Amino acid sequence: MKTYKEFKNQIAEQIEVGSNSIESSAVSNLRTALNSTISAADVAQSAHWNLRSTNFITLHPWLGETYSALLVIADGIAEQIKIKSIDNLVIATHQRVLVITDEGLILRHLKITLESLIDDIETAATNPTIDAPTKNLLEGWQGEVQKMKWFVEASLD
Repeated sequence: MKTYKEFKNQIAEQIEVGSNSIESSAVSNLRTALNSTISAADVAQSAHWNLRSTNFITLHPWLGETYSALLVIADGIAEQIKIKSIDNLVIATHQRVLVITDEGLILRHLKITLESLIDDIETAATNPTIDAPTKNLLEGWQGEVQKMKWFVEASLD
C-alpha cells in the first residue's frame, strides 16, 4: 500500500499544468538545486565579507563576482520552479553558514559547497521528466559552477 506522499507524488507526475509544466521529481530536484545554489552564494558572500588573507586583493573581487553569479543562477532556477510547479511557489530553505575568516578554511568550505551544488544541478538536469530547454539551462549553470570550483581548487594548491 502506498503512503499518501507516494500517492500524491505519483498523481503530481501525471498532472499537466499549462502547456509543458509538470509537478514531478524534476521540480523536487530543481528545489534541491535552488537550495544548494543559495547555500553556495551564502558561503561566497561570507567569504567575500570576512576573508583575512595575504591573497585578499586577488580573492575579494572574485568572491564578490562568484556571489553575484550564484544569485543569478538561483534566480534562473527559481524561475524554472515557478513555471513547472503546480503551486507556482518558490520556497527555499537553507542553513546560514558560520563566519569563517581563514583563507584555507573558507576556500575548502566553498569547494565542498560548490561540489554539492554541481551534483544537485546534475541530478536536476538528468531527471527523465525535465524538458530540454531547462536541461540546457541547468547544464550551462553547471559549467559556470565547475569553473568557480576550478578557481577555488587552483587557489588551494
